[in-house]
Amino acid sequence: IAGTVGEIVSRLNADGVYIDQIAAAGPYPCWDPTHEHPLGGGHHWVDGYTAMLSSARERAGANAALMTESNAEPFLEGVDIFLTLVGFSNNMASSSSERIVPAFPAIYGGYVYSAGAEFFASDMDGDGDVFCARLATQLL
Repeated sequence: IAGTVGEIVSRLNADGVYIDQIAAAGPYPCWDPTHEHPLGGGHHWVDGYTAMLSSARERAGANAALMTESNAEPFLEGVDIFLTLVGFSNNMASSSSERIVPAFPAIYGGYVYSAGAEFFASDMDGDGDVFCARLATQLL
């Protein structure tokens, strides 16, 4: 992965690279006794991604942005932009009287950037200001 990131930045002169699922995919328990981590748990999943992101950063350089899907605290150090769709979705509340609180960007805003939102065809129907407002919420 790190080698590919480095090539994308250097050969294509890219300003950044999107690496899918790092913050979105949760760890799986591993029970293989030949692996060098605690059976069924431990922090090997985060350690592996942290090492990979560190290597990707080294190859990409300090000025290239690294982006991944979703958001997760363990990867704040290695990811510049989180593609955060579900966390900002209006459809996550279990009833119309509940509201999603954007806690992650409120806490970590200024340290890491979040981008993205779920959009549907109905978001573009009717009042154009509603669509513009949905776009603007990504910049908060």
